[in-house]
Amino acid sequence: MDSRLAIDSAVLLLYFVLIIAVGLYMGRKEENLKDFALGGRRMPWWAVLASLIAAETTAATFFGTPGEGFTFR
Repeated sequence: MDSRLAIDSAVLLLYFVLIIAVGLYMGRKEENLKDFALGGRRMPWWAVLASLIAAETTAATFFGTPGEGFTFR
């Protein structure tokens, strides 16, 4: 196995484990759909920030913004 493939696989596995752990930790206190949708109104700031960054970071951000900059230079 190529060493880069092993490192990539380890990083990907670590990412999945981390995402599942955060989901289980944050979701264990939810009792109904309203708690689930609003996070029980007790989500920590870092979870809200991560959610906002994930929602705003799309392919359009990576491809569209540089394309607009190149168009208007």
